[in-house]
Amino acid sequence: MVSTVVIHETGGPEVLRFEHTTAQAPGVGEVWLEQKAIALNPLDLSQRDGAVRVPLPCGLGLEGAAQVTAIGPGVTEVAVGDRVAYATGPLSP
Repeated sequence: MVSTVVIHETGGPEVLRFEHTTAQAPGVGEVWLEQKAIALNPLDLSQRDGAVRVPLPCGLGLEGAAQVTAIGPGVTEVAVGDRVAYATGPLSP
């Protein structure tokens, strides 16, 4: 099971939704990560309150540290078990 904090509309903290989805295998060029730490920074807050427009629904947590748990076809830069840090654009739930 995968858990994500998702916004379906902009607003204050009350628009945050903790959602669970069924995990699928990673696709071409994708990796699955087990999150160890996720940053909540001003850009996340600006996306949540609508100051920075993003397609909705959108996940929050643009920066973090994690461990690779699965890799999809074509991924050669990391291996299962690697520890990684990342910064990304808006997340799709």
